Amino acid sequence: MTESVAVAGDAAALHAIMPAVLREFPIGARLVELTPAGRGAMGQVWRAVTERGAWAVKVLNDAPDLALLANELGLVARAGTVARSVPLLTSTGEAVLAVERDSGPPQHLRVAAWLDGEHPARPAQVAARVGELLARLHRVRAPYLVDDPRWFEDVPSQASWADLVEAFERVDPRCAEVLRAAVAGLAALGEVRPAPAADLICCHRDLKPANVLVRKDSTELVLLDWENAGAATPSRELAAVLMRWSRWSGEDRDPVAASALHDGYLAGGGTGRVSTLDDFGMFLADAANYLYAVASAELAAAGPPDRALLASLAAQVPEPERLAELVDLVS
Repeated sequence: MTESVAVAGDAAALHAIMPAVLREFPIGARLVELTPAGRGAMGQVWRAVTERGAWAVKVLNDAPDLALLANELGLVARAGTVARSVPLLTSTGEAVLAVERDSGPPQHLRVAAWLDGEHPARPAQVAARVGELLARLHRVRAPYLVDDPRWFEDVPSQASWADLVEAFERVDPRCAEVLRAAVAGLAALGEVRPAPAADLICCHRDLKPANVLVRKDSTELVLLDWENAGAATPSRELAAVLMRWSRWSGEDRDPVAASALHDGYLAGGGTGRVSTLDDFGMFLADAANYLYAVASAELAAAGPPDRALLASLAAQVPEPERLAELVDLVS
């Protein structure tokens, strides 16, 4: 359902939109408090308090692909207690509310119950429990309902990378050198081959420390941000989660965290196994596509490109030997 509301810029915009949010989502009728809670790749999250409690309101950066919501809602429905952060539906059964603006495209919002907690300060301390959480999701074997864009398998072509590096040469040669080194690293890792179709299930695909909360009232782990849910194999998602939670691409990699997460996954009955470099295809495609997208945005921005940001993303591209060491650790 679409509401007509005039909006402008951040807090003022959301205050203007909130009457529509209160009407359409079952969260109460009176707004008591509205505070920013964090910004991610997909949008800004706000904490809204009404007479019925606290709620997470996400203002999305872009219009979502409504067809792909079927993957997320289907996985959440099957995940049971793993999915504590469940998206609320509008009065007409929609997971996204579109609010018309005086100019430009509609503003899209999502709402979920607010959960008090903190992101793990030391991921290694909860790594085993994260492995168990991932195993529980994989045991569900939820089917993916919609075939999504191949972000997690298709990567930019060598020609596309060459054009991007050449464009940076004219703007900031040092950024160009950062990208050139990352492209060489990706080439050394070889082609990202498609995952076996028979092994594909619906996975979360974004299980990183920033998307896990430790509940203040129970120390329960809560998995957030299900918007990326879609097709992947358990083995490829397990490899990606191991890379992220052990910081395996970095100089401060944590073998203890990797082992604990893997042990927790096996103890929880997880079905994935990391045994070849192909199992890292999802992680590598995600890293390559994100670097390419951010670099393209930096190139198009009005100011100078953020060299430190590009360098931090390029550092996520691991050496082949590093991946082989992780395979050996968990085999």
